[in-house]
Amino acid sequence: MERTTLSRRVYLWGAWLFLASVVVQVFLIGLYLFAGGDLELHRSVGFTVPFLLSIVIVVAAFAARLPGRSKRWSGAVLVATFVQTSLPGLKSSLPLVAAFHPVVALLIFWIGLVVLRDAQAHATGGTPSETGR
Repeated sequence: MERTTLSRRVYLWGAWLFLASVVVQVFLIGLYLFAGGDLELHRSVGFTVPFLLSIVIVVAAFAARLPGRSKRWSGAVLVATFVQTSLPGLKSSLPLVAAFHPVVALLIFWIGLVVLRDAQAHATGGTPSETGR
């Protein structure tokens, strides 16, 4: 399998897994809030899984030699995920800023959808503009 083809598949699977990890994070915080779950599980999964997947997405976008637009969106996933993991640490010093944590989660999900749509277009050999974007 050609490196570019493999990288596009990794980009696609990374995007799918990233979105799934966001859904899992929302479930884990809901589990904590409504069913007595463990907040530490939400924290530990949130600090590792989405962040590592966002790195995979960026690396795959560059390895697949995707257009600049795709690379920028993959970079946006990484930056937004980094910001997201930083917000809870601001609770004591900047609580109003830390309160954006759930809002940024929505933003991350939306950016993840954009990247997934882009990844699907590239995986099928098309370009995002050919799929109606």
